[in-house]
Amino acid sequence: MTTLGNLCVDVLVEVPRLPDPTAHPALLDRLRATPPGPDSLEVGGSGNASIAAARLGLRVCCTGPLGRDLYGQFMASVLAAEGIRLARPAAPPSLTCHVLVDPAGRHAFCSAYDHGPWPLLGDAGAAFDAEALLASRAVLVSGTPARAAALAALLALSDVVLLTEDEAAAVTGVRGAEAAAVAVLRRDGCAARWCAVKRGAAGAVLALRGAADGAGGAGGAGGAGTPIRTVSAPAPAVEVADTVGCGDAFAAALVLGYLGGYSVHSVLALANAAGRDSRALAAEV
Repeated sequence: MTTLGNLCVDVLVEVPRLPDPTAHPALLDRLRATPPGPDSLEVGGSGNASIAAARLGLRVCCTGPLGRDLYGQFMASVLAAEGIRLARPAAPPSLTCHVLVDPAGRHAFCSAYDHGPWPLLGDAGAAFDAEALLASRAVLVSGTPARAAALAALLALSDVVLLTEDEAAAVTGVRGAEAAAVAVLRRDGCAARWCAVKRGAAGAVLALRGAADGAGGAGGAGGAGTPIRTVSAPAPAVEVADTVGCGDAFAAALVLGYLGGYSVHSVLALANAAGRDSRALAAEV
């Protein structure tokens, strides 16, 4: 599996209370001027999904812009320790995301990814490793495309689409995870076979084309006119300690199940379990 996306480093910052989101741009300037503590760095962005995939048994290559600064060195060392190949050309300063954590364990994100100016990393085309892409059975593209043309291109090229419930509603204008997942597959130009929508503590729903229960290569294929059905799965009961990285681990398990031809029900069960155990699969480095 090759990942394409921002290789973001999370910087954990304890705060007495979470600030109003409108204050984030000014706060980000102050946070950038403060050197991070030695234990405050964690892998974020597509790095989390890469580590989860590697720990699930996939061979992984990370490709994307990453600086030669403190944050880039941290990311490179963590990925190397996990046996993950890194294709990193010369790039601007690494992308960081300050994760604000209050005493109750709630968190908010403060990053240039949310506030711009865009593009964050200039022309990232040189970061793509053509050899790795051609050799991959799966390419995981992470991030939320801000432009309609980028979204349309990804939907036309992708086999599997993974969204949160809010993202699905934003993309389709449809409320409700099941209806939104179906609407994604029915969108003009969408060639995806699956659309999975994460619902947090409520689990996940997966819309797929065709009646076969098998995953990628074993069924579930079909063109745009193929009937669409949905499968839902509840999330396992768990005492929530930290939700950071849960979605990344879910994505990695979804890729594994799709490539392995697992039944759709098995894929959702595996992905939900991976999200539950994300601290072991991705974030504890």
